[in-house]
Amino acid sequence: MNEDAGDGGTRLDAAKAALGELIDAVPEGAQVGLRVYGNELSGVSRARGCSDTNLVTPVGPLDRDEFKAQVDALEGKGRTPIGRSLLKAPEDLGSSGDRTVILISDGGDNCAPPPPCEAARKIAQRGLKLSSQSSGCR
Repeated sequence: MNEDAGDGGTRLDAAKAALGELIDAVPEGAQVGLRVYGNELSGVSRARGCSDTNLVTPVGPLDRDEFKAQVDALEGKGRTPIGRSLLKAPEDLGSSGDRTVILISDGGDNCAPPPPCEAARKIAQRGLKLSSQSSGCR
């Protein structure tokens, strides 16, 4: 995520901007949470780096300013455990009601297994909706 995005910023900068635009469109009072990965551990073993997925904002009423502040403070430090992060979504979101996961990434999971598409299928079977600009899953 720290690689050049081709516009003078990093891929992480682009992801933050995309998330900022998305959160601006979310209705006031919506229930929103934020799970991130690869933001705490660097220079560690693959096993430890691939466990770096954290629920930084538990699901609750949207506080737009606080949410944006947390996103702005994110740093890309380590690995990209997309599949493992997706598998955490059901416990983050609970077991009932409309539940949607929106994944923003530069695309490369370097921690599989589980492969992200396999993880996405598993959580979809548990009733979660997934949204991706370009998932690559079939």
